Amino acid sequence: MEISTAERLQSFPLSNDEHVLVITGGTYHSYAFKTNDTIIIYDTPQDSERSLAMLNIIHETFPGLPIEFVLLSHNHFDHRGGFRGALSEGADLIVGESAVDFVNDLLTRSVTINENPLNSALSVIGIDTSLTFGSGSEELITYVVNSVHSEDDDMLFFYKPSTKTLFFPDLYNSGFTFVQKITQGSDTALLIKQRAQSLVDIVNQLGLDVVSIAPTHGGKYPSKINLTFYLSFLPF
Repeated sequence: MEISTAERLQSFPLSNDEHVLVITGGTYHSYAFKTNDTIIIYDTPQDSERSLAMLNIIHETFPGLPIEFVLLSHNHFDHRGGFRGALSEGADLIVGESAVDFVNDLLTRSVTINENPLNSALSVIGIDTSLTFGSGSEELITYVVNSVHSEDDDMLFFYKPSTKTLFFPDLYNSGFTFVQKITQGSDTALLIKQRAQSLVDIVNQLGLDVVSIAPTHGGKYPSKINLTFYLSFLPF
């Protein structure tokens, strides 16, 4: 498990898109998308301190633009641990429909560490199919998919049509297999192949033309890859 410290955060534009900022502190990435003069954040760091540092980086990169939405891909702690900090400026939260009750319960719990005041008008928006943001070269589509990794609850993916880039968590994580080795032992290879194949299946089911992938875990930077061609050769 990665130790979260705000000081470790770095950022850079996505290699094929200046409207997408990658915020990273090691093996975990969050993304900030510029869409029609607002910002959408995809997945939050592991704690609120790091999320607040992330907000500062975003405002330095996109000065004057408000944070409109924060999207959580799924309910695991390393993707939503710092969501209170990310929401502290008044953004609304978007999750899969099955996660709405869980997140609302979290918002009502008392917080004693790194307390961040939240807007009383905060909305938790659940989606069950897809939702489109922005237009033209800044258009983004988030899709709701079912994944065994998220205990069969909803998982949110992003797709950017203009660059044919897929943003996703925890299915194909290049360079991040050591965690699986610790938790799965001899079953690691099979697990990685199953997740990779499930990602291919999702892309095919949605009919997406994917050229680049940008995972929230894994190697140093998002990669350019012919996803379906490459991963479909992984046998079970």
